[in-house]
Formats: sequence, C-alpha cells, structure tokens
Amino acid sequence: MKRVSYPDAVRGIGIILVVSIHVFAYLQPPSGTAWVPAWNMAILPAVAVFFLADGWLHAASVRAPMTWRQACHRIAASARRLMLPWIAFSVIYLAGRLAAEKYGLVHGASVVPAWPGGLPIALWRGAAAGQLYFLPALFIVRILTLALYPLVRGRPATAACLAVALIAIWRGPLAAMLHIPPEDPLMSAGFGLGFAAIGWALAEAEIGGIWPGAPALAVVVAGLAAWQLPEADAGYAGQVAFTLLLWVAARNLTGFAVHRWLAALGRRTMEVYLLHAPYPARVAVSVLAALHITGLAALAIGTAISILAALGTAWLLARLGLSWLWGGRNVRQAAPLARPLRGRGAAWWRGPERW
Repeated sequence: MKRVSYPDAVRGIGIILVVSIHVFAYLQPPSGTAWVPAWNMAILPAVAVFFLADGWLHAASVRAPMTWRQACHRIAASARRLMLPWIAFSVIYLAGRLAAEKYGLVHGASVVPAWPGGLPIALWRGAAAGQLYFLPALFIVRILTLALYPLVRGRPATAACLAVALIAIWRGPLAAMLHIPPEDPLMSAGFGLGFAAIGWALAEAEIGGIWPGAPALAVVVAGLAAWQLPEADAGYAGQVAFTLLLWVAARNLTGFAVHRWLAALGRRTMEVYLLHAPYPARVAVSVLAALHITGLAALAIGTAISILAALGTAWLLARLGLSWLWGGRNVRQAAPLARPLRGRGAAWWRGPERW
C-alpha cells in the first residue's frame, strides 16, 4: 500500500502545535496578554489530530476481518512502537529529574510521591516529562480499536454515529464515574477514542465515495454545536470542529510545497515528540529570555529551535545506532527513495515510502 501523504501532513501540523504548547508553558506569558486567547484556540487540535489520524490509518489499511493471530501480532507491533519508547524515555527522564533533585539543581516537591507505589505512579503519569502520557493512551486506543472498528467497517453512517456515541458517553457519565486524574493516560485514552472513531468515519466516507461532503458537514455541525452548547461542552465541540477543519485543510493542500515539508515532519513525529522536551524547549526559552526576546516571537522561535534540536538529536542517535529507542531505523538502514534527497541524513529524514 503506497503511503498517503496528508495524514503525515496533519501530524506534522499537530507536532508543531504540541511543541508550542510546551514552549508556552516554559515562557509563562503574563495573564491578559493579547495574543494568548487566539493561541489557545489555535492549539485545540494539537493532540486530537494524532488520535484521528491513527484511527483513519487503521480503517484505511485494515479492510478485511482480522484473525486473533493477526490482532495479537498488531498489538505486539504497537507495543514495540509505543510502549518500549515510553518505558525507555520514562526511565531516562525520571532518572535525570531525580538526579537533579538530589544535587539541588531543581527545587520544590519531588516528582515521585512519598507514599508506597509512588514510583510506578510517577512513571505511569509521566511525572518527569509530561508529554509521555500520550504513548500509553494511544496504545490503549489501538487495543480498543481492534474491538470496536469491526462493528462499523464498510458503514460510514454507523461509524459516524459510533463516534458521536463514544464522545457522548465519555463526556457524560463515564469520565465522572471513574474519578481519573487529568494527567493519567487513561483519561487521554477515553478522550482519544472518540477522535479515533472520527478517523474511522472519515476513512469509511472517503472509501465509500462520500468525500468531501461528510467531513465538511461535520465541521459545520460541530461548529454550530459549539455555538449553542454550555461552555464546557462547547469547548469540546469546538475542538472537534477545529480538528476536522485541520484534516480537511491538510487533505486539500496536497501538491503544495508546504504540504511536502509538513508530511516529512509528520514522519518524524515520534522523535520530535520524545526529544523536544523537557530539555531543548527549556534551554531554548532560557536563551531567548537572556536575549530579551519575549511574547509571540519567543513562542515561534522557541518552537522552531525545539523541533530542530529534537531532529538533530534524533539524527545523531540514529547515527550511533540508537534509533531503537523510538522504534525507528538507523540512518544507514533507511530505504532508498525514488527521488533521493541530498545530504547524509536525507534518507532518514524522508522515511519509508510504504506503511
């Protein structure tokens, strides 16, 4: 199956937004800053698009019923791709944080609770690197996808109804009943399953020849819901609308140069995601503060520096044979390209051409 570029472009936009969220957290602009409300709206699709793209890719690639053996093989492959990097980087970042606490390099309460079981909880919730919660959340969503997606395969309307039902159940009684802290990956899995189901519906609509009317209509419906619903639910409906709008935009930008660059970045999201924070983003913000660069300019520059630092670190680690840390391949093992890019790291940057 030839690789489709626009899911990668969506993830490229998503990882830029995610990095900007973490840079923003280190910047801590004063309350009442004029551009902050607009930025808060712009980042609404940041995490949701990854769940949506993952659901779309599953629906687009798994068109026949799976045997138990095939399902177990897919779970094992997801564990290698998601859980092994999560374990490796959780240990690395937590060890670094505890060492910094021991030698007085950081102040405040320890990231590991003092009560019994504090260390496993700190690892599970990504105490030393907040972005790590996403990997176990996505792993849970993929397991649930194997159980739920067969119910809607080949039925776009049913897939759309199931997406609405999953969102409504999670937004309604289920999340409140479970009493899960916001930082727990289970909370993100419940949130992400609804967006993965939207991805199933989009894939079924496209395969069934309904594209682009279905997602465009969904954007309008979600936008109208955001206008009419109470504040908390309106924010969620707005997030759905923005995420769908981002998907539609990426789908229709195919062929533009910016689309190709975003797709190339989208194929490197795992590396950027794991390596951009906490260290590169924090250092970038500190350097910008020393240079008296603040506000929106600091956010944009800090985001760009963090992404480039993560890509450079990933390239160096791949040269050293350590790309297994994120389930990737080393530079020397990268697949040849039909139109090779120039440079020693070009093949690593471009990535494989097939799923």
